Amino acid sequence: MASLRKPKRLGLLGSDEKTHRFLVKGGEDLRNDERIEQLLTCMNGLLCPAEGQGGVSGRRGGHRVRTYSVVPMTTEVGLLEWVPGTVPLKALITQGLQHDAHFLNKNNQDLQALKRGGKGGGGGSGSGGGSIGLSPAELAAAAQGGAVSFSDPDHHAPAHVLVHQVLGGGVSAAQYHHMYKALPASKLVPLFTGGMAGVLPTDVLRRALVTMASAGGGPEAFLSLRGELGKSLGVSSAAGYVLGLGDRHLDNLLLDTTTGQLVPIDFGLAFGMGASVLPVPEMLPFRLTPQLTEMLAPLDAKGLLAAHATVAMRAFRAEAAMLTRTMDIFLQDPIVDWLSACDKSRPKGDDDEDEEKEDESGGVVWEPARRIRNAARKLHGANPMDVLVDDLRQNPAVAKFGSLRSLEGIVRGQDPGQGRAHGGGGLVPERLSVQRLQAESLGAADQVACLMDLATDPNILGRQWIGLATWV
Repeated sequence: MASLRKPKRLGLLGSDEKTHRFLVKGGEDLRNDERIEQLLTCMNGLLCPAEGQGGVSGRRGGHRVRTYSVVPMTTEVGLLEWVPGTVPLKALITQGLQHDAHFLNKNNQDLQALKRGGKGGGGGSGSGGGSIGLSPAELAAAAQGGAVSFSDPDHHAPAHVLVHQVLGGGVSAAQYHHMYKALPASKLVPLFTGGMAGVLPTDVLRRALVTMASAGGGPEAFLSLRGELGKSLGVSSAAGYVLGLGDRHLDNLLLDTTTGQLVPIDFGLAFGMGASVLPVPEMLPFRLTPQLTEMLAPLDAKGLLAAHATVAMRAFRAEAAMLTRTMDIFLQDPIVDWLSACDKSRPKGDDDEDEEKEDESGGVVWEPARRIRNAARKLHGANPMDVLVDDLRQNPAVAKFGSLRSLEGIVRGQDPGQGRAHGGGGLVPERLSVQRLQAESLGAADQVACLMDLATDPNILGRQWIGLATWV
């Protein structure tokens, strides 16, 4: 299959005379995915105690995260349950865009204008009379795992804007960190909202749901699919935040085409590693990009998602001690990736036996312990901005390029052009003052409001790694 690890699909004929499909994946310690699935199962037990009812009609109205089985065989290979009847969100969106003539024309015209204006150097497939932009055939190939993608600046106008106007011509870590320090929100936000998010129609995912429903029952089926997707998105976002899940690109979110449930997969980056380890740190608590926020239209999508996430967060916080004890397995038996990440983050010449690093209070803490501590802080209402800044403070690339102060300003909304710290942007309800959201400890509803504000802030969305395609 087309992905970094090149996994293989395997079919096993069982004693029940049925074929059971699995994904064989190598090159990763799948104990991490197994433990995350176990934690998600524990969270489902808190949300829907009526396990005998399959988590469908528990006291919290069917709030749950869709899970699957993971079987590690060694520290480098394992089996994952194949989830039937699902499709990646990326495939759904690219299939929809393949038939959208308005998008294709706008995308290609924008690319031509950008390259004529010298914004992209005039190279690649967009120069010398060659093809410019995306064709329906290329989008079809992308939907099937082909080479064309949303992060290709030669074919996709938003990616071209990010590479050539935001980053200055490349996607290296050095260019990202320079952008954090040098590009203010007053310049970045218009580029994101106009040149990036403004190119794609925002209702592609919604149209895909309509198409699914037309084959399965009409308007009632659409309402059911949309409602279940909104509920599962809100709950999985809250659970993903507590567990610090990163790398939430469109191929790592599957949609069950029968029920509408969202199925999160691939948990290689967990417990804040997206912010604390990656050379280009992730600053999003979960994915809430335009296609996801607009799929509930004309309803108050953001309010509904916040309501579902708040139900989940209250349930998790009520059993914080139990969840924290369950996470101790990551300390008692750290996985290979955690230990190797600790080795890479140690200062040269450090001969101590334990991989340790100073925290913000000046004390010394073992990195795996710090990650679990931050998960516990989330369950006790710590301000999401404080937790994120603590993760960024541990990032070796942030230290190397000296970008922590700039990143903290971006996270806290302190740029005058950003609007969030002044009550003028994001999803913060008018009843919430900026001072309340800046508090060190928040109630569940305020905590979710702050998270959604971070997840939808264009000054953060526009600064993420190109592969996340946050404008989609």
